[in-house]
Amino acid sequence: MLGLPGSSPLELFWDAVDELDMELDHKVKGVEKLFNDKSFEVTDKTSLEELEEIIKSDELVSKIVAGDIGAVYRHVSGTVRLERISRLRSLSSTTWPLGRKLMADDARSGNTADFRKTFVMH
Repeated sequence: MLGLPGSSPLELFWDAVDELDMELDHKVKGVEKLFNDKSFEVTDKTSLEELEEIIKSDELVSKIVAGDIGAVYRHVSGTVRLERISRLRSLSSTTWPLGRKLMADDARSGNTADFRKTFVMH
């Protein structure tokens, strides 16, 4: 393989990763369109079962997602978590008590994200 033109094993690996990423994006876009059509909002309290029920209610999206409901759920719930972290970070020092309240609410609800590592006060 050395000295021959073509893709390296690392380049082939990243090509495969990119292809899988595009497939997941296609599935997520279908699910998000379904959410918009059904006026369903994903929150940090949305369970996998709720998401699965909504997906199975639409035959086309159900076929597209097939066995990747878990991956779609992790992607969608991760996006919701990132938006929440972003909101917490954007709180100014005058609203610090609100940020502490939100973190306490997360701790009581069993949210496993550790906001103390990601929350930065400016």
